[in-house]
Amino acid sequence: MHYSETKPHGFAEHFVKVYWELSYSLNEMSGPEPVLPNGCVEIIFDFRDRFMTYHSGNVAEIQPRSIVAGQLTSRLVIGPSGETDMFGVRLRSESAFSMLGISMFEIRDQIVDLHDVIGAAENELFEKLAAANGFNERIAVFEKYLFTLKTRPVNTELTECVSVLRSTNGAKQIAHCAVDLRWSERRLERAFNEQIGLSPKLFARILRFQSLLASADKDNSALLDHAFAAGYYDQSHMIRDFRSFAGVTPIEYFGCDLILSGLFVDA
Repeated sequence: MHYSETKPHGFAEHFVKVYWELSYSLNEMSGPEPVLPNGCVEIIFDFRDRFMTYHSGNVAEIQPRSIVAGQLTSRLVIGPSGETDMFGVRLRSESAFSMLGISMFEIRDQIVDLHDVIGAAENELFEKLAAANGFNERIAVFEKYLFTLKTRPVNTELTECVSVLRSTNGAKQIAHCAVDLRWSERRLERAFNEQIGLSPKLFARILRFQSLLASADKDNSALLDHAFAAGYYDQSHMIRDFRSFAGVTPIEYFGCDLILSGLFVDA
């Protein structure tokens, strides 16, 4: 398996958090793995054998060749079906709405065909990306497409709130965020649901959970210390979030040899 990622520069930084690529050969295929909520929306292009989404009851579904993966509120189980060559664009939480022009709440916990979102432009974009020579050239192709978009203005107030929540790992009180913006909490919640795809409180919980995953991934031997550093006030609090977002306890999660799951931790 090969995985690499790089951050955007210039204009693209307003919309893109990170570009990534992932490839598997047939003899490297792994089983299904959970991808956990990370507070971001992803655009993903699959140029070889398609990835699968696994639902309850052992139902498996082939993903479209180009997808928008909406905000997750619980784990999503995915896995390769064969040889894989993927190019991904992780969008900034506050910019996906501006770029895609659809309600983020409507695609929450869903994998949507990119063609249904951007129409015929998906065909040309996919073909150019597939013909590109390497990761950097694919990034250049995508950024050229990004320059042609008529995007909505990014909400500066919402961007400020997201930035504060990220800098505090979700610890900032939502009521205080609303006061700082001179918004009502109800207005802030409506804006978050439409433009981020999550309520402010749920977004903050996911940021705290991701902070824990990122630090514990380096050393999970002192998991409770990482939990306190991330903002959890006791062990049961942490376990509740693991059950909610990962569907398992921390011991069960870290006891598995997961590869894909770690790639989508948004540190």
